[in-house]
Amino acid sequence: MFLKKSDHIIVISILTYLLIRYFSFFWVLDDTFIMLRIARNISLGNGYVFNVGAPVLAASSIIWPVLISVLFPFARDPFLVIKYSSLFFGVLSLVIIVKIGEKLFCGTKFAYLPALLFILDPGDIFNSVSGMDCEIFLFSILALTYLLCDPNVRNPAHVYFLIAVIPLTRYEGFLFSLLALLFLEYKGHTNQIQSKGYYLLIPVITWISLFVFTFSYFGVVLPTTLQAKLSFFEDALKDYGVFPFIISTYGSALPIVFLSLKRVLKKDILLFIASWAIMLLISHHLFFPMYGLYFGRYMLPAIPFFHMILTQGYITLNEFIQKHFKNNHFFIFLIVFLLTIFQPLYSIKVYYEGVKAYTDVDRDVDLAITNWLSGNTNGTAYVITFHLGRIAYMYGSGKVEDFTGIANPDIIAYVQRNDILSYLVKEKPDYVTDMGGGSFKTKNIYVNEYFNSACSIVFEVPHRYMGTELNRVLYKCNW
Repeated sequence: MFLKKSDHIIVISILTYLLIRYFSFFWVLDDTFIMLRIARNISLGNGYVFNVGAPVLAASSIIWPVLISVLFPFARDPFLVIKYSSLFFGVLSLVIIVKIGEKLFCGTKFAYLPALLFILDPGDIFNSVSGMDCEIFLFSILALTYLLCDPNVRNPAHVYFLIAVIPLTRYEGFLFSLLALLFLEYKGHTNQIQSKGYYLLIPVITWISLFVFTFSYFGVVLPTTLQAKLSFFEDALKDYGVFPFIISTYGSALPIVFLSLKRVLKKDILLFIASWAIMLLISHHLFFPMYGLYFGRYMLPAIPFFHMILTQGYITLNEFIQKHFKNNHFFIFLIVFLLTIFQPLYSIKVYYEGVKAYTDVDRDVDLAITNWLSGNTNGTAYVITFHLGRIAYMYGSGKVEDFTGIANPDIIAYVQRNDILSYLVKEKPDYVTDMGGGSFKTKNIYVNEYFNSACSIVFEVPHRYMGTELNRVLYKCNW
């Protein structure tokens, strides 16, 4: 059986997508190991916990550790399993982007441009192999968008099922699901959906069940990650922002985006797409600016939608050039296109060099600390560390916490008061490991006379990265 044209495009797109991500497969995100430790505990029957016996909602996705835990008994290397799982959902996202492009831009030469831009996007190149929940979140919102592109949805239950599931993949999915519900109401999305209001019970019952479970099991409704990171990194947040990332990566394309707004407002689904992209970028500019700047991790779900708006801008630009520069319209458009595509391509090079160097530092230093702990303790020591994930996953079954409060939200109040030392004195950990001289809100700990009398350096990993001292220090404490 011969493949259709779109099938050929999908196959070529997938192969190109995988080839480019092969060269970034080295990237290791520390948060991935947080997910792995939770998944391992679920698989071993210890419950949905980070530290055994202490239920804490330390994952930004309620469902991702559960899905990975199902694969644990069959995995020779769970770390590769979680990375390949993330990549799998990245491939599914790409396929849906191809299909959405065919629907939105049918009859134009730009139908597959959103897929091309997604394949080359620096944020997705690294996040697709991170092992995190970003790609399953992206896949779920793209799947719903694809259904909303269809004016005659055959089974509205599928729409409301996806609306219900999206917040399970990441908690900020509530923003997207609520926007989708507003879109359905605004557009009157088929008489079939409007006439059967009981479909709304699917997300309502799912979300109520989610809140009841998280509150009864963890004692909270939202993950600890939001409050923890905001508290610990509040000083660093002043120096970063999502919009500098957008400008540095897609700055030359922004005029094309603005050019598309007139057309976007005339198409309901593109208005929905524009609303989501703008809302997510603004919300993450307010809540996660530092992370958005470098890895684009928290803005990843907005990027494909940004590409769709960008594509509409190229269509509008092409029509303008054809009208006013009939003889040379192809060459003029090609020059503009190459100029705007050059910036993201250059960002890939910058990302690759910076991320690889930083990843190598993290891996070497964390492994050195973990190996020392494994060789000099019985695997059950109580450790408080700056980098939580890899050390906690690789070091036995001991209690491991972090300075931000992801593994134990009790520390957050001390972080907000700049008094982490009091928490250490109260909890009396066996070991403390941090950057040499401290980092962010821990700097005042290591100049304290009482701390230095109780804790002494037993191991140090010297390392320099881009001219900065990143020495990791391990203290043994006798309180």
